[in-house]
Amino acid sequence: MTVSISHLTALYSPLDLKYAQEMSGPYEDLSFHSDECQIIASLKDNHITGFWRPMVAVGDDGLLKLQIERLYGICRNITYMDFLTDGLSVISKFLLEQGYTARPYYTQVIDLTKSREQLHSEIRKSYKSLVNKDVIMSTMSDIGPYRKLHENVRGTRSSESWFIQQRMIWGREAFCLLQSEVINPAVAHSLTGGLFYYNKNCYYASGCSLEGVGSHAVIWNAILHAKELGCKTFEMGEQVFSGQKMMGISKFKAGFGGRTITRLILERKK
Repeated sequence: MTVSISHLTALYSPLDLKYAQEMSGPYEDLSFHSDECQIIASLKDNHITGFWRPMVAVGDDGLLKLQIERLYGICRNITYMDFLTDGLSVISKFLLEQGYTARPYYTQVIDLTKSREQLHSEIRKSYKSLVNKDVIMSTMSDIGPYRKLHENVRGTRSSESWFIQQRMIWGREAFCLLQSEVINPAVAHSLTGGLFYYNKNCYYASGCSLEGVGSHAVIWNAILHAKELGCKTFEMGEQVFSGQKMMGISKFKAGFGGRTITRLILERKK
């Protein structure tokens, strides 16, 4: 198999799926893995997804056709994402033939093969002074400071979910960045931070900030760190073009440069 899911996204790693099981499971694992084909699929509440996210797949067309027929035989309610790497996949064609609908999914992706100077030149002009603030990088062994900030801003979640993300940092599948204010030589107070998953690509997994604090410096430093790690792309996440709040978030993400690429989400017609 010349292309694997890890070539296309930093999501769907075994620990990412374990995190999904902890946060929104339990899911029945229906995935398929071989040298020629890879499918991430799960079943919960009579719905096949990719462990909360859409089901994804790559590989040999013949095997993909057999596997989507198998999954469709188990459950006809499937949510699938097509990366459109070579036009419509055989899975998309099969689902469209069953009356499914397709909608575009837009995401902002930055090309990390560009030089630092090129990347900086693509940042929105109003961001340039904001990205130069000092950032404390926490790529060592402890997700604790980010957890504390996250819980202060967004509330608590299970200790197991944090331990899974801690394991991702230990396993070099994630890194965490914090922008902090030094209160005294022994104490630093976290203001904003982010958690980023990575393999060949990097994905902005989560972020949080104290009220009134921007995360521009954290994201810029994450882009540079992902480049240093050898990642080829940095995915900021979904772009939407309607709805005031979501458009504001999308505009913020697009301010770091890159381009908006299109994928397809296939869903059963309601």
